[in-house]
Amino acid sequence: MKKLQRNLLLGAALLLTVGGAGHYALSATSEPAAEEPAVTAATELPLDAYRLSPDAEADYDHAGNLLIRTCMEDAGFTWYVPAEPAAGSVRNVRRYGVIELAVAQRYGYHAPPDERSEKVGRMRDRTMEDPDAAEAFLGPEGNGGKGCSAKAGQRLGRGAGPADYGLLAGLDWRSLDLSEKHPEVRATWRDWQTCMRSQGYRYTSPRSALADRKWSGDDSAVSDTERAVAVADVVCKSEVGLVETWTRVERRIQHELIAQHPELERLRQVNEVLDKNARAVLKELQFP
Repeated sequence: MKKLQRNLLLGAALLLTVGGAGHYALSATSEPAAEEPAVTAATELPLDAYRLSPDAEADYDHAGNLLIRTCMEDAGFTWYVPAEPAAGSVRNVRRYGVIELAVAQRYGYHAPPDERSEKVGRMRDRTMEDPDAAEAFLGPEGNGGKGCSAKAGQRLGRGAGPADYGLLAGLDWRSLDLSEKHPEVRATWRDWQTCMRSQGYRYTSPRSALADRKWSGDDSAVSDTERAVAVADVVCKSEVGLVETWTRVERRIQHELIAQHPELERLRQVNEVLDKNARAVLKELQFP
């Protein structure tokens, strides 16, 4: 039954993927809708508790850019800032490779474009083409603390004190590395490999599929082959429970790492101050 469900899903998905359908949604099949792979796009891990929440991080970034805009305008330059903060990012959405069927159907292994960020980047790049604007943003050579970017960071960090976010990043990478070597995860990789082979694809792990040179280059276009492999990848991950197993293993690893590093609690305190400062800036500078 699993094989039948998988083939029906792959067939429906690939018809839309290779055929270029506009909506990239699974077409109706004889199987009930509940048989579509149910892979969550959000994977919360224990170390995430020591970061700003996605919404708080978006507010923090927005507050910083409002401060930069005020500073740049005082210096005689423009700094484009959208009217509202960006939506909070989804945590760990690519930690275990592509896990969303609709994304695989449309973009393969490429990240979906972020049109808002691209537009903002282009407008700010035009400002930074002026050497004087770049100096206002970055600060005079050898004195970066005087730049608008640094000043914004100083305002948002007021009263927070030092915090070792490098430790958090290091533990995050360590937990991922340890999880990839864990016997439970390796066993699930082998199941995934068998599933992929049954579809005609020979990859040793989800990492090797993601890193295939045919589509891993920055400038590579999304091909029908890439979409087909990515769709098979997502369906096979669902069939063997790869994301669930990997997440369960990595959660155990992260709990162990957290127990070894009580100094992480300092990050919670700092994050509270950063969030409070950001909300104060938004209240002060956010225009209606």
